[in-house]
Amino acid sequence: MTDQKTEGLTTLQQYAIYATGLFTLSTSHMVAVVVPLWVLTMGPTALMMGIVLGSRAVLPLILSIHGGALMDRLGARLVMLICTVLGIAVSISYPMLPWLPAVVVLQLLGGMSENMAWIGGQTMVGQLLKGDPVHAGRLSFSTRLGGFIGPPLIGAAWDFIGVWGAFLLLASWMGILLACVLVLPKPVTTTPAPSIRIRDLMPRYRDYVSAFALLASPVLAVVMAVSMLRIGNVAIQNSFYVVYLNGIDLLGTQIGTLLAVSNGMAVFSTVMTGPFVRIIGNYWFLVITSVFAVGAMGVTPIAGTFVLLLLAAAVRGTAMGASQTVLISTTSKATHSDDQGKAVGLRSTANLFAHAILPPIMGAVIDLIGMDDSFLVICSVLIAGILIAGFLGRKTASIVK
Repeated sequence: MTDQKTEGLTTLQQYAIYATGLFTLSTSHMVAVVVPLWVLTMGPTALMMGIVLGSRAVLPLILSIHGGALMDRLGARLVMLICTVLGIAVSISYPMLPWLPAVVVLQLLGGMSENMAWIGGQTMVGQLLKGDPVHAGRLSFSTRLGGFIGPPLIGAAWDFIGVWGAFLLLASWMGILLACVLVLPKPVTTTPAPSIRIRDLMPRYRDYVSAFALLASPVLAVVMAVSMLRIGNVAIQNSFYVVYLNGIDLLGTQIGTLLAVSNGMAVFSTVMTGPFVRIIGNYWFLVITSVFAVGAMGVTPIAGTFVLLLLAAAVRGTAMGASQTVLISTTSKATHSDDQGKAVGLRSTANLFAHAILPPIMGAVIDLIGMDDSFLVICSVLIAGILIAGFLGRKTASIVK
């Protein structure tokens, strides 16, 4: 029998939706390997390193809600096409512009293109696949699979081919994403498509107001708070985690392998959440796995050896993958179909706030107390925040089923 949730989609289009996850979030993991290594060759201070790496989240932070609203208004496919082409152009521009101010600009544009494409993939699950947990799980699975494959590839490219080889691989990766987006179905509507005007592309105040109004839902409020704190460990992974690993003389291939192990365990855990959720419920499952994810990052300087770093990466990936399916499915089910893009954009805004502010803060802390202690301090603060949010929002535990 035909799955009603995929009715009207070809098999190729259905798998193209999943593939958007494979080639979007994995890009951030690949960038997390190669851009810090590239920036280190320019001799920045820890604070400047934090500013450069954190800048990747600034435009997505400002525009993710607007991007989600644009997808509701103009269609996810069109927005994804534009942003993917931009991402390809940015990727091949890094080695052409070896100056810190130029890298900041490229980070701004690259972060926006990547984030919009990821919002589009999630929006497609909500709009075309009805937010079904099975399909949300497949999207989550594909993101982790891409994160398992991509980092070792780009780490090896950095070690054996050099700067140009690594960034050309990144551009080619996004070229495959472009092919997937072209396969996605065009919006079907009974009314003529409106002409696109410049003012339609500009942020609208009411889009932000209506998006933040979604926080009136207790379920969404808790999800957004925990999601923002949980993603703090990824903000560290995409910035000073790689700097630390480079400082203890690990090669790019080894660094990529650590990220691959984390994402590989996340692939496994995304399809194993069901039994645990049935035992403890979605709410406490989300809180507990978030604490484990951040804690596994905090022990990085204690681990020290490559084997122990692999173990910590495996724990972190397992916890992140297990919680992601719950986050995507809960956000989709708690939101009206007309607001799917804004809801995804709102959660992305919460996550991106952590990505934007945490690297500069950690850079300043490193300048004050050193690299090792900064991991322990920052991660302890994040864990405390998750536990406080979990305690204050515990009344919503019965709502998040």
